[in-house]
Amino acid sequence: MKNKLPKIFLITAIATLLTGIAVIIGWISENTFLKTWGNSNVTMKFNTALCFILSSIVLLINYYSAKKEKQPIVSIALSCIITSTGLLTLLQFILGFNLGIDEFFVKDEFNTTATYFAGRMSPLTAINFVLIGTGLLLLNKESTAGYQFFYLSIVAFIALLVFIGFNFSSTIPSYIYFSVHSAAGFLLLAVAIWFSQPQLHKKIRFDRRLLTGFGAVILLIVILGIFSYHYSNRRIITSGWIRHTNMVLSETGQTLSLIKDIESGGRGYLISQDSAYLTYFFCLQKKVLSPI
Repeated sequence: MKNKLPKIFLITAIATLLTGIAVIIGWISENTFLKTWGNSNVTMKFNTALCFILSSIVLLINYYSAKKEKQPIVSIALSCIITSTGLLTLLQFILGFNLGIDEFFVKDEFNTTATYFAGRMSPLTAINFVLIGTGLLLLNKESTAGYQFFYLSIVAFIALLVFIGFNFSSTIPSYIYFSVHSAAGFLLLAVAIWFSQPQLHKKIRFDRRLLTGFGAVILLIVILGIFSYHYSNRRIITSGWIRHTNMVLSETGQTLSLIKDIESGGRGYLISQDSAYLTYFFCLQKKVLSPI
């Protein structure tokens, strides 16, 4: 098995492992760059990085395992931990309580708010790890080839969607989407899992792969088109409000200036009894009484 697997398996598995290790070092050392990779305000959470590491370890254990026909106990245990972490995180979102798993290892620098859950991975991340953990439990089982192809396609699609679209959206709550390097990690992990099971490839027909890829591309284009249309409309509405605001500010400035002139004219009239000081008062009277 070791010699039959393509090099891309080892490259992607080790890259995922190193990504998780780098982020955990960032959390321990409080290095913001390692937690965000410098290109996003969204951090990869500690539990996310840990699950990436455990997933990579499961793949590497199975790669170097002496008994190919049966998964080692350690591999099964780690897969269960990955699945459980995803499930418990989803339960926290659904039922609205805190089990304490989000900050079990490290404390988040930000406190929990209405739109932010300290240390908690995104629900999309949790869904991906439930799928991945389950898939790792069924690793190399030919009867699960359809499921393996299905869930890896979903994981890759969600990662691509977040990577391309979600992180440019300001209206989606921040706890929904995950960081850019989390998306990259999921793509790497999906590739590694797929290429770790070459015996399953022949179970998935080429036309099915082609149709799945084509459908994913079409769906991605449609979703991005909806995003583009939505934000185009928002820009038009925002531009209209900006013009309205500028008009109101201009009118307010003119009114304020006229009030000052009336006040000054009234003071002049009281002192001199000269009706010429009431010019601005009569202007305002005509403006107020004029029909709309």
